[in-house]
Amino acid sequence: MHKLALRFGENVYAYGKHCGQLAKIVVTPKVWRITDVIVENGLLFKHATVLPISAVSDTLGQNINLNVPVEQMKNYPEFQEMLVKKGRTDWQASKAVGEVEYFTLPAAAVPVLATATEKERTGVSKEALILDSDTVVECLESQIGRLSHVIVDAKDYLVNDLVFAQGTLFPKNYTISSYYVDYLSEAKIQIALTRAEADQLPEYTFLHYS
Repeated sequence: MHKLALRFGENVYAYGKHCGQLAKIVVTPKVWRITDVIVENGLLFKHATVLPISAVSDTLGQNINLNVPVEQMKNYPEFQEMLVKKGRTDWQASKAVGEVEYFTLPAAAVPVLATATEKERTGVSKEALILDSDTVVECLESQIGRLSHVIVDAKDYLVNDLVFAQGTLFPKNYTISSYYVDYLSEAKIQIALTRAEADQLPEYTFLHYS
């Protein structure tokens, strides 16, 4: 079975030309199928491009190789993510006797309006889940690391295994089968193992996936 090892931060090449690093992975909810990869390029002014997973030809030599020329990267959608405040805007204010009144209520009596913050994105479906290296991996009792790699089948692009990193200065990577995943969201992935069982997971060994 051919597999692709998609590691966050890995260099991406289009026909041998460097075009950025893997920043994020787009996943279909419930099915856990990879639909797109998001490649980020640039230092101060970063530009992120959404590419279909079918554009990935292989992950040989610890690189992610694309089957499209770098000149065609501009034809794919740009990914942007921003936080937008959502709140009511139908309050009418007027000044009276040196203070602000809202519907004849003095300023001290004006209720505080809750403002929700939502993410708005371009380039991907609103229903899609986006995973990256900030996604936390938890066992039944506690956090055990952060997502590092996603190993997918090269034919149907379903998630086979997850690799999470433990530690800060000299992190180690460990592999967990998607079979043990109970819950998956952008913020966290929960696995159905105790802490003691999670401590027995195998350390990740780099393989040349094609």
